[in-house]
Parts: sequence; C-alpha cells; structure tokens
Amino acid sequence: MKRPLLTSIATAMSAVAIVAPAQAGPSVTTRTLTPKVQRTVGFNGYATYVFHAPRGRRILGASARISGKSRAALVRHASISHNHARFTVQLVFPGEQGTPGKLVVRLRFS
Repeated sequence: MKRPLLTSIATAMSAVAIVAPAQAGPSVTTRTLTPKVQRTVGFNGYATYVFHAPRGRRILGASARISGKSRAALVRHASISHNHARFTVQLVFPGEQGTPGKLVVRLRFS
C-alpha cells in the first residue's frame, strides 16, 4: 500500500534537527578599543590588555591588530592562556608620540 504524499513529507520533516545555541558552532566576537599607555619606561610606553571568554566557553583562536595610519602603537606579544580562558595582548608605544589608532581584537569561542 502506498503512503499519501502528505504523510511522507511530514515524516521527512520530523527528522530535521534543530541545533541549540550552546551546541552551535564557534562564534566570533570583535572588540575595538582605543589603547592608552599604562606604564612608561624610558621613552617608551607599555600596555597590557586581557580579554576573557564568557562563562562555559573557551577561546579557540584570536587575533589582535592596530588599525589606523599611525605607527604610534604596536602589538608586541599576543597569547592565549593554557586553559583557553584568556587572551592577552601586550602593546608598546615607541617614543609615546602620535595617535595610537584602534586596537581590534577578534575572538573565536567554542
């Protein structure tokens, strides 16, 4: 006996899985801020920024860059912690002259 077409479509549609937000794939967040000198040694300034993952999430990948035309701030070092909960960016301001531009950080969470 053949099934009606409507029952076949309903049966096929019931097999569609909906992914919950917690089980969804990785999400990407971009954070932009204006860096400021936190400490000075000699003629250079230094700053350290730490970005945390939301509770229950881990940082899969991250990048940091300075946007703008000025070279008044440079990314000295960027690293993800061993437990993938924090992303640390260290900046240097050579000679502390000029406008630093914007620090753009992209974080990819699991």
